[in-house]
Amino acid sequence: LGVDVAPRLATLKVAEPPKRSAGERVADVAQLVDKLKNVAKVI
Repeated sequence: LGVDVAPRLATLKVAEPPKRSAGERVADVAQLVDKLKNVAKVI
């Protein structure tokens, strides 16, 4: 068939991602929406 099956990519380095800081618990949905709007500014 003439198909080349040799690998074309080489792995240069493998590393773990940096640790993320702990999350924050909220009491209710209203507090969650408030934090998303005012603190994270995602909605």
